Formats: sequence, structure tokens, C-alpha cells
Amino acid sequence: LTGILEELLRRPVRLVAEREDSELAFLLAMDTDPVARWDVGQELGRRLIFRRLAGEDVDLDPIAQAFRSALTEDGEEGSLRAQILSLPTVGTLGQEIQPLDPLPLISARRSLRSDLASALQAEFLATWTASTPTQVWKFGRAENGRRRLRNVCLGWLAAADSKSAGELAQAQYREADNMTERFGALQVLTWLGGEFSEEALQNFQTRWEQNPLVMNKWFAVQAGADRDDVLDRVRILEQDPGFDLQNPNKVYSLVRSFVQNSAGFHRADYASYSWLADFLLKLDALNPQISARLGGAFREWEKMEPNRRQAMHAQLERLAAAPLSRNLGEIIRLTLGGASA
Repeated sequence: LTGILEELLRRPVRLVAEREDSELAFLLAMDTDPVARWDVGQELGRRLIFRRLAGEDVDLDPIAQAFRSALTEDGEEGSLRAQILSLPTVGTLGQEIQPLDPLPLISARRSLRSDLASALQAEFLATWTASTPTQVWKFGRAENGRRRLRNVCLGWLAAADSKSAGELAQAQYREADNMTERFGALQVLTWLGGEFSEEALQNFQTRWEQNPLVMNKWFAVQAGADRDDVLDRVRILEQDPGFDLQNPNKVYSLVRSFVQNSAGFHRADYASYSWLADFLLKLDALNPQISARLGGAFREWEKMEPNRRQAMHAQLERLAAAPLSRNLGEIIRLTLGGASA
């Protein structure tokens, strides 16, 4: 038996324990191991999102009570509390669905997040306010955790009430004396969009345009925004004077952030797939290694629902017919190999 278990555990496994929502919520609120709390919170969030996706009634009270406990407790470190106050990502959830249409899954997750944020709006606001810095920036575990928790609360508040959260994000951006809080506010403003978002992005660019590493974050925050119209922004940023197709870090900050953004990359009209294929053809002549890595964004095409699978397959075939580098060509051949649309 020991040998069998050792052999099984050499492979990736997902252990499933049949527990009631109330039991998971109790562990999320009360377990003394923060990693265990995060784990059961992910499982509880997963269940609720899948129920919302299936059109079933969802009881938010168990997870809301557990999140409320995490928000109001004093003993746990801020960064650990911030981690606990998270839902599983679309990428993680999508691994369990085949055939996959990412858009309903994204909608279900957004809907659940919005409802949960509304139920706990007062608590998120209280924690955000209590996390306001009372002294000049300093490096330290406690301060790092405070900043991270404040950013997480701001993100939840944006899911509950975009107008009031936008005002909080503006204030946090203006008053921040450190990159963590300023960038956290910028993320929320970019997600919300509108006039203040554009002002903050312009201010950030003007302030940091001479620092290439910080500007990588500026590209990434826009390409990674949880918005359905991100491709339009990416097309503009591709023409920005600060973007350099021959600079791997610039390419990663813009394009990798975009293809990892489920809402942007898997948009309803499939336009992102043809854009990526066009971009890879340009990039491949300059940097075959990077183009090969980014070409992996098509690797899950077979698990998609039929229309999306066909759209991704068409771009793979277009790439396969082009004169590619050995690096990208191998990735495309392996991605297509032995499969039919």
C-alpha cells in the first residue's frame, strides 16, 4: 500500500474531502493554520461560483461570516488575511471544465464577488480605513501586510460600489508615499475606467517614464485589467513610444499580462486570437524564444467549446502555414499535433 501511495503522489493529485459548506466556513474562520484557512476558503469559493454558474441558488452567509471574521480579527498578519480574502481565479476554475466557455465562468465569478462585496461593504470599508498609514513609509513585515490588506479591501469595495470605491482609490493614489499603495489604487482605477483612471495613468506615466522597470508595471496593469475591452487598450499601448518589441520585459509586461487576462483574451468576438497570431508573426522575426513562450497561450484550444475551439484552431493553422522560427514552429506543431478541430 505504501508503494502504491508513493507512486500515486508522484503525480499531481487533488484530494477531495466531502465536507458541508458550514464546516468549510467554520475552518475558514477558526483554523489556526493560515494556509489551511486559505485552502478551505478556495474550496468554498469554488463551490459557490460553480453553483452560480449552474444557475443554482447560492447561500452567501457561510462565506460572508467567515470573511467577516478574517476582516475583524486582530491577531493574524495582514498579508495572510489578504490572502485568505480571495476567490479562486478563473484560470484555476477553468481547469475543471471541459468543454470550457470562459465567459459564463467569468460572469459567475464577478457576480458572486459583487454580491459578497456588497454584503461585507461596511467591513471592507472599516478595514481599509483602519489600514490607513499613520506614519511615513517603512519596510517591515507588519507594514507590508498592512499595505497588502488595504489594497485587497479596496479591490473588494470596487466590486461593491464602483463610484464610492473610485473616490477612495483616487484618495489612496494621491496620498500614497509608497509604490504598493499607489499601484494598488492604480489597479482599481484602471479596472473601473473613466476620467479619473486616465488621469492616474497619465500621472503615473509622467512620474515614472524614465524608470523602465516601473513602466513595465504601467503596461501590465492596463493589459491585465478585468475588463472586456482590454484588447482596444493593448492595441494602443502596442504603439506607445515606451513599448519596444525588441525588449523582452516590455513584451512580457504587455502581452503576457494580456493573454493571462481571461476576460480580455477570451472576449466574445474571438478578436484577441487573431491579434495574438499577428503579434507572434511580427515578434518571431526579432525574438523567437519569446514568441515561442507566448505561443503557449493557444495550448488549451482543444478543451474550449466548439466555436471558440474552431477560432483558436484557425489561428494555429494560420501560424503553422507561415515561415516561422524553429522555436515558435515547434510550439505550434506540438499544440496542433494529432488533434482535429
